[in-house]
Amino acid sequence: EFERSAREVAQRNARPKDPLLVGYFTDNEVDFNVDVVFREYSDMAPNEPGKLALVNFIKGYYGDDINALNRNLGTRLRSFDELMDYTSREFQYMESKGVDLRPVKVAFTLEVAKRYTEVTVNAIKAADPNHLILGSRFAGDNAKGVIEAFRGFDVISNNYYGENPPIGYFNFIHSKVGKPILLSEFSFRAMDTGHPNTRGAGIIVGGQAERAGYVKAWLINMLQQPWFIGYMWWE
Repeated sequence: EFERSAREVAQRNARPKDPLLVGYFTDNEVDFNVDVVFREYSDMAPNEPGKLALVNFIKGYYGDDINALNRNLGTRLRSFDELMDYTSREFQYMESKGVDLRPVKVAFTLEVAKRYTEVTVNAIKAADPNHLILGSRFAGDNAKGVIEAFRGFDVISNNYYGENPPIGYFNFIHSKVGKPILLSEFSFRAMDTGHPNTRGAGIIVGGQAERAGYVKAWLINMLQQPWFIGYMWWE
């Protein structure tokens, strides 16, 4: 269903002959944090496609050896099918007893991220081979654990807010993926605008001069980086 939906959305929105179009985002702030992804798939109902994918992955990860799984997880399962009834609660209990699920979580989320990239890139390229795929606008460092899965994007887009420009983190992304990076959201809110500033991710500063100072400091630092392709201001 995801493949079909992605093709339909791409075909509906494609503008392959538009000379003013730079490219397409695949999404906005999908969370690829390994703990979040593993929890979401764990909490799917038994026999949902996602739950089946998780159980089959775990089965392959342990070489189809239920004894190996039991030794590593401290369980007494008779078959991998019993994992269908496991939710994040059971896995969190394992972790509370000292079981290290991190390698499994990372490996599974890497497969999810690769599949996501494959489906979205193929759908867009089929509808429009002439423009760039600008990535999925990651939120902060929520894709850090599996960032190498997104090499299929032409550009890595990343929303980022905070006190300092994310030079170190973006250097890390570039070292793993080797693609140009777009700062796809950033901003700073000022107290002198008359607005309550109760919404938004940017830090709150005193006034417009301070706000401009932050913007200038961020952009001067970013523009010096060889991988930096541009930025988008979030109003």
